[in-house]
Amino acid sequence: MIANASINKMTVVSNGKEYKAIQVGTVMTHPDYRSQGLSGKLMKHILEKYEQEYDRLRCYFK
Repeated sequence: MIANASINKMTVVSNGKEYKAIQVGTVMTHPDYRSQGLSGKLMKHILEKYEQEYDRLRCYFK
């Protein structure tokens, strides 16, 4: 695998209101392929694909 970004679709509740959300995690690129913008391209694809359908985006970084 060269680059990866995973998503989980979920419903979150904030202030008593439900929102459709995407949780993004496991964003990584193999060391031999870094600094080529691959993870950025994956994130851009995720945002473009889901921004109209979901209300929230959650990202987890280590």
